[in-house]
Amino acid sequence: MNGDAPWTDVGLALGLFGGGLASGLVPVVNAEAILAATVAGRPPAWMLLVLGLTSGQSTAKVLIYLTARDGPAGLQHLPQVRGGFRHPRSGTSSAGSRRAGTPRALRAGWAWSLQRLRTPVAGTTVVATSALVGLPPLAVVSAMAGMARLRLALFVPACFVGRLARFTLIAWPLARLIEQGAPPR
Repeated sequence: MNGDAPWTDVGLALGLFGGGLASGLVPVVNAEAILAATVAGRPPAWMLLVLGLTSGQSTAKVLIYLTARDGPAGLQHLPQVRGGFRHPRSGTSSAGSRRAGTPRALRAGWAWSLQRLRTPVAGTTVVATSALVGLPPLAVVSAMAGMARLRLALFVPACFVGRLARFTLIAWPLARLIEQGAPPR
């Protein structure tokens, strides 16, 4: 091992931070594939690589959460009414409106999920489970948690720990297999 290896590992981890940020915001970028390819090239640094990817992914999910919670800056002028936003022209509320093509069960499921995410224990559990398992998709859960106003102090650790566990379960066995080499025939 040469003296440049630690700096190479830090550079890879920073690159994975960027990859995690991109994959957290753009669904077609696969974080697990990025991690597997990078760990295959540098197995001894698997934990540093996992931390870089986890940090990037978590940062992206926090950005989604904050956007859903606070809305884009340009929409802050809309008057908020209880249960939804009042349409500026028609004066009708979006909370009780029936959207064409949206089944009643889907609307009910959305309302039920938002209600559960408002409670600290259930909301944190949903976020952590989604971050670990991937179902429901963490991007959707992040947006819903923001809309439900789950506390950021609960969202961030649940998201980070879940993603850390997920990526560790991918990288560690892969690194062990590569370090041990191919089994003899």
